[in-house]
Amino acid sequence: MRFRHFSGLGSELDEAISEWIQQGADIHFMSHSQQPDGTITVCFVYQESFAAQERRLSAEQGMVETRTAHLPPEPVHVESEGVG
Repeated sequence: MRFRHFSGLGSELDEAISEWIQQGADIHFMSHSQQPDGTITVCFVYQESFAAQERRLSAEQGMVETRTAHLPPEPVHVESEGVG
C-alpha cells in the first residue's frame, strides 16, 4: 500500500487528481479536509498497478522508457533436394 496527498484549490486540484488516478491507482481509502482559506487537501491510500509501479521505479532510477520496434521476421530459406 502507498499513500499520496494533493493540496490546492478548484479545478487545478481536480485535474491533478484525475490525471493521477488515470495512471493506474487502485484506491482503497480517500479522505479530504478544507482549511479556513479554502485550500482542500485530499489523501489516498492506494495500491499501484504493475505498469504504474514500473513507470515510477524507472523515473526514480533516472531510466527512460524505451520501446523496441517490432520488425517482421526475416524469411527462412529452405533448400530441398528432389528425391526421385
